[in-house]
Amino acid sequence: MTQHKSENPLTRREALRRVGNGFGMMAFAASVNQSIARAGVSTADGGVMIGKLDYPQKVKRVIFLFMNGGLSTLDSFDPKPMLDKYDGQPLPGGMIKTERRTGELMKSPFKFKKYGQCGMDVSELWPNLGECADDIAWIRSVYTEIPNHEPSCLMINTGANQAGRPSMGAWITYGLGSENQNLPGFVVLCPTLPSTVGSPLWSNGFLPAVNQGTYISNQVQNARNGDGDDADGDARDAGGARAADKARDKADEKKADAKDDEKGVMLKDKDKAGKDGKMAAKDGKADAKADAKDAKDKPKKVTIEKNFDPKSMVSYVNNPKFSLTEQRRELDMLDKIEGIDSERTGDDPQIDAVVKSMETAYRMQTEAPDVFDVRKESQATLDMYGPGAVARGALTAVRLAEKGVRVTQVYYSSGDPWDAHADIMAHKTNAKNSDQAFAAVIKDLKQRGLWNDTLVVCGSEFGRTPLREVGGGGGAGVKRGRDHNPFGYTMWLAGGAVKGGTIYGSTDDFAFKAVEKPVHVHDIHATILYLMGIDHKKLTYKYSGRDFRLTDVAGNVLHDIIA
Repeated sequence: MTQHKSENPLTRREALRRVGNGFGMMAFAASVNQSIARAGVSTADGGVMIGKLDYPQKVKRVIFLFMNGGLSTLDSFDPKPMLDKYDGQPLPGGMIKTERRTGELMKSPFKFKKYGQCGMDVSELWPNLGECADDIAWIRSVYTEIPNHEPSCLMINTGANQAGRPSMGAWITYGLGSENQNLPGFVVLCPTLPSTVGSPLWSNGFLPAVNQGTYISNQVQNARNGDGDDADGDARDAGGARAADKARDKADEKKADAKDDEKGVMLKDKDKAGKDGKMAAKDGKADAKADAKDAKDKPKKVTIEKNFDPKSMVSYVNNPKFSLTEQRRELDMLDKIEGIDSERTGDDPQIDAVVKSMETAYRMQTEAPDVFDVRKESQATLDMYGPGAVARGALTAVRLAEKGVRVTQVYYSSGDPWDAHADIMAHKTNAKNSDQAFAAVIKDLKQRGLWNDTLVVCGSEFGRTPLREVGGGGGAGVKRGRDHNPFGYTMWLAGGAVKGGTIYGSTDDFAFKAVEKPVHVHDIHATILYLMGIDHKKLTYKYSGRDFRLTDVAGNVLHDIIA
């Protein structure tokens, strides 16, 4: 008699895999994936999985405002009375060696004011940020190792002085993935590609390719000629120009009236009339100057340029040749081909990462144009951020955070725009373009309900010396320049997870070196990972025979600044 009953009955999962060419298992996998997605814990490859974080997760996303080039924090957030006292004199204790030749001590040319209940000293460069002093944890004792842009930029971005290591954003997305599977987990915003180091600053290094940062230009188009921003990143304002023209017209009218009066008087009063005409012309110039100043000081109404197109911000995100259905069919075919090959040769992590990147790019077509379309913001929100590329980048970063992007980094512009070797007064332009936008990030996160679980990090690759630069690359044009200083500078963190109004650590009497509670860049990285629920010592990746991590073999969490 034939035995019809199997001695080894199929399990339910085996039945789903075999019956109907496996369509049952496909449905089951989709259902499980949705359930896991709702669990809210992401995987390294951009998917999601059930897992346990090392610590309670205080923040879900990070916005990193990066002032590339080296902000002078002693002219911004760290005033020193001793600099005023010894201005123009040699540094007590003898000269110090910096990257370029320096001379005597130089006091800050900017006035400071105390802000908030914490009494934080903030210079006149940052009045808007000063108003948010009680929302910020100020770390005045940060230090790094090498006083050059390239290694210091790499250190603050990747935790190493050499190129090739994964960036902080790559490590975070490797550990947590993205909350939104339709957008990259790590986005980098800059008007043009930062030329000092470039893509190694947001590279995935030896991590899967899907963890690499996605670079997107936040360039604001010039309303007059359609080109990019001016060097200072400030948008042109038609209203201000019209006000200035009006002021000049007013002055011209007064000049004309003065000339008419002069011609109409009798000859015996010619000298007197001439004097009156000159006085009227002088008054006209004064009025024009006052009107122009009023137009300049009046807050500008931010307008979005006519040629702005969110679809053009991300390369190849819009595919007019093939419909989404056709693209989906191609991706499915590619996935099947890869599946056949993997059964024969085994999984290839690089190919797998590329396929996942293509999947993300496919899904981005529906959501990316919307999240980058700042025209959907209210006029009040646009005006709160102000004009220019930095403001556009800051606003876009908050919009990306709202959509679940894990890490967004905003660069000021290409090159080293904060590198004030020749004249520290150049900071006035840079700070003007940044101050309002940085403060707006804090205010906007609160009004969108993102404050409690978003971390804002702001800083440069190093600070600047308290000594006047007298030679080197600045040449004969050096006036009030400052050289690079990696030994002590200020960074700040903000968000519901940190203690607002905290002033942590300090530099010496001349703001040259961190002396109280020194904080290495590794400590900043360890603290960021801790707030995201990750033990920086456990987030590792085995490569080239050893386990690597963002903090290398160092790093201490700054518990004193954590709420």
